[in-house]
Amino acid sequence: MGSVTNSILSGTSGRTGRVVIANVHGVEVSRIRPVMRSSSTKPQTVHRELFRFAVAFLGLYKSFARLFFGKRKELVTLYNQAQAITVTWTNNAPPASTNESDLCTVFVYVPSRRDGQLFSGVAARLAGTATANLLPLYAGEEVHVWATFIDEGATEACNSKYMGSVTLT
Repeated sequence: MGSVTNSILSGTSGRTGRVVIANVHGVEVSRIRPVMRSSSTKPQTVHRELFRFAVAFLGLYKSFARLFFGKRKELVTLYNQAQAITVTWTNNAPPASTNESDLCTVFVYVPSRRDGQLFSGVAARLAGTATANLLPLYAGEEVHVWATFIDEGATEACNSKYMGSVTLT
């Protein structure tokens, strides 16, 4: 990928032959359009399917990750309603510490649909329990649940914990 600066192509977008001009986050770039092959080998197909799964999963997690894993710099990227999931925990914050006001965030992933929901700040650490209401269309689906705590100022988050899987009723 090349950067286009002060050229005859400046201010344009689209493709000429295999050269593609695009504006990516305010920066004009030129790329070569890839050539698609009509057939792929079994390992390529398996690899592509795994990559699709990873992209779908991380796409759902992106809004949360953007809050705590850096800021965009030019072209460099960072990395509610019927069924309810209740998450419980033991408050391990030292007595009278500021950690007791940390907020629980719950992430629910539905692998069969490659979909999920993020519930930010559903309860304070001191509460010991949080409930997240899921869309009715997930009834009967197996879901995987993660939870984490974020400080009140939304500047720090602890490592998320996998809480397990459950089938929604």
